[in-house]
Amino acid sequence: VPPDIFSVLLLIQLGISLFLLFADISAVYTGMLLLCTPTIWRVYILIMLLVTFCVSFFVEDVVLQNRHLW
Repeated sequence: VPPDIFSVLLLIQLGISLFLLFADISAVYTGMLLLCTPTIWRVYILIMLLVTFCVSFFVEDVVLQNRHLW
């Protein structure tokens, strides 16, 4: 069974976003008018995104879709 097109597009978007977050290519920074930030800031951003995703996933699955709770 082939994956649906939406899932494939989400994975491509995730890959491009991670590439732009961690790429140290000066042409990317000058072309998009970005500031070069320290790598540790980028890692902190990634950790914050992962924690936010985990909390959101937990709240939706455990709290909002819990039939016994409601």
